[in-house]
Amino acid sequence: MALESLIHEKVYTNKSDVWAYGITLWEIFSLGKTPYQGMKFGELIQRLQANYRLESPDYANEPM
Repeated sequence: MALESLIHEKVYTNKSDVWAYGITLWEIFSLGKTPYQGMKFGELIQRLQANYRLESPDYANEPM
């Protein structure tokens, strides 16, 4: 779920849709890994607010 949707209840925009699509692509190219695995909710919120990004999956090439 996009950061703004996590922080502000029921806030869904085209930006949160794009974010969700990006996470879905990440899951596909990581062959089904769980994003942010092992992070607690509070830690996830803090990292996302600090612009934390998932590493590029092994099966996604640079142009993607």
